[in-house]
Amino acid sequence: TWKGYGLKDDLNEIHEIYMNTKECYYCNKKFTEDDRKSMEHDHLSGHFRCICCHKCNMYMKKIDMIRLKLMLDIHRHNCLKKG
Repeated sequence: TWKGYGLKDDLNEIHEIYMNTKECYYCNKKFTEDDRKSMEHDHLSGHFRCICCHKCNMYMKKIDMIRLKLMLDIHRHNCLKKG
């Protein structure tokens, strides 16, 4: 279930969007068994972004993890400057 992913948006609305989406939001390719439909969300905030293919979803997850690392690095740097 999507609730397990920490989604903070209306699950019924997202499900309707999911069911009506025929191609990836990012690469515009039609979904296949090899590259299935995924519910894409901000992996840090939990907010829904779009419906995309699994490959694009994994790419966006990597971007979110890089963003998290950068945010933590900036926070550590700022804490060291204060101390």
